[in-house]
Amino acid sequence: MNRILPYTSALLLFFGVTACSVDNYPAPDSQLYGTFLDIETNEPVEQDIIRGSTIEYIEHGYASQTKQTMIVKNDGTYRNNLIFANTYTIAPVRGNFVPMAPPGGDH
Repeated sequence: MNRILPYTSALLLFFGVTACSVDNYPAPDSQLYGTFLDIETNEPVEQDIIRGSTIEYIEHGYASQTKQTMIVKNDGTYRNNLIFANTYTIAPVRGNFVPMAPPGGDH
């Protein structure tokens, strides 16, 4: 038993060191934040605390375009400080509001 322990430790250390590789990808460098505002009062629209509003966004430019979600706080604000600078499709879902069509849009 005393002979196996040093060899096992050395083997685990070897695999632990060689299995690691340097992450040379750049860190996220952009932010997405804002507030849902009432069109009449220009005040933030409060959200439900439990199962409240979420924002779905898809990052374009990659083969896998999976939906990511961001939770809207109950005061109507949202923030993600760790996203990559890229083109996104963003849609609010499950909210207590009716989304407006963008100006000049076909929606």
